[in-house]
Amino acid sequence: DNSVWVGNRGCENILSNCDAANPIHGNAAHLDADGNLICRADVTGSGVAVRAVTIDQDGNAWLGSWGAGHIYKYSGSDVDNTNPDGWPRCVQLLDVDLEGSHAYGAAVDGNGYLWISTLGSGQLKKINTVNGQIVMSVNPGLNTYGIAIDQNNNAWYGNWSGGTTGVVRVNGATGAVNQFGRSVGDTGAGQTRGVAVDQDGNIWVAEWTHQTVSKYAPDGTHVAQYAVAGLGVNASGPLGMAIDFDNNIWAINYSSGHASKYSAAGNLLNVFSVGSAPYTYSDMTGYQLRTITLKHGTWTIDFDSGYDDAQWDTVEWNGIMGADDEIRVRARTAATQGALFSATWSPHHDADPAVPPPWTASIAAEVPRGRWLQVEVTLTTDDEVSPAFTGLKVYWQR
Repeated sequence: DNSVWVGNRGCENILSNCDAANPIHGNAAHLDADGNLICRADVTGSGVAVRAVTIDQDGNAWLGSWGAGHIYKYSGSDVDNTNPDGWPRCVQLLDVDLEGSHAYGAAVDGNGYLWISTLGSGQLKKINTVNGQIVMSVNPGLNTYGIAIDQNNNAWYGNWSGGTTGVVRVNGATGAVNQFGRSVGDTGAGQTRGVAVDQDGNIWVAEWTHQTVSKYAPDGTHVAQYAVAGLGVNASGPLGMAIDFDNNIWAINYSSGHASKYSAAGNLLNVFSVGSAPYTYSDMTGYQLRTITLKHGTWTIDFDSGYDDAQWDTVEWNGIMGADDEIRVRARTAATQGALFSATWSPHHDADPAVPPPWTASIAAEVPRGRWLQVEVTLTTDDEVSPAFTGLKVYWQR
């Protein structure tokens, strides 16, 4: 729904001036798409309050209190407006004691299990997001920083121990731990931080010590190493990694205040100034949430009628889907193609798996007349086999 959860670690000004036990400073805020407060979650802690934040398959937030050694599940939709101070409160659904561990980062896999990184403060945990039960504890033998989940539901971590520069994989089914380093002859010891998995299953890791990022194949083979500086910009200090929806790779450089953008082949496309000390090592684009946690994808196309006052009548689409799949469409119109971006969408229309395709939806009463139509097709699955979208037609008249 494009809302945002922000974890506040409890430092009003600087890291040496923290009051994490005070819910004014240590908390999480749920904001709508325009930045308005939906609710506040009073997650506090001693020293540091919220660090780990992620979203599960039902749109609920998981907020880890570093100081308390707990992680909490909060409703993504329910709000308590009865608090006497006037601030709406987010509704807590579960309280999970991490049994001596502290959540530094978190991610939810495609089977609905929450994984945490701990920075060496306790064992890694795999948690059932339905009931909060800890189903696996893993001692990786080193300090783990950033976290990402691959398409096979394995957890990948940055290695903060300072040994071989590389990445760590925990097998999602067995808990087996493997550490992968760079090729012989490359610079050796160093720390890695953020991790991300691209659409081809390659693993990207921020090499904090070396001002570089590395790409690993899905089996852990080191593919290549790339500098974060270039194009006339002296970027340094890579901390966060993320994938965008065009399968470009982003490295967020804390030390220099830059974001470096790469193609999936590792070509440096651009370097952007983003302000002082950007500190993020999470799924900052939402790519992992949409593709791994939710198994969700979209395809969008624009149609030009050629006439200013076209009436758009019906959308017809084809595909193959199982009982647990969704193939849904929605549409919006505008006078120009550029204006489509800010136009209002129609309601979603869902394909019925009990009805053979093609599926049709009438949109004439839902979108105004206009020269341009944009249709978005969304595919979602709870299964290992994806639904298939195979064709789209729109019907209109002058």
